[in-house]
Amino acid sequence: MKKTTVQSDWRHTDEELDKRKYLLTFFIKNGFTISSSLYEFCDYYISQGITGDEEGIIKEFKRYKELSL
Repeated sequence: MKKTTVQSDWRHTDEELDKRKYLLTFFIKNGFTISSSLYEFCDYYISQGITGDEEGIIKEFKRYKELSL
């Protein structure tokens, strides 16, 4: 898996920013600490067009962590 990097980019759409806000809020509510790797996961999740319910988000996050080791 290719590692993504998060960069400030004026091309981000309001929809993408709303998705990022949703994901970060979801993780905070579930006791996760916001870190660069979590933020990079959110960028990856959105850029790949992945969708899912709350259980699917956690599952994808675990998979992402395993692949980025």
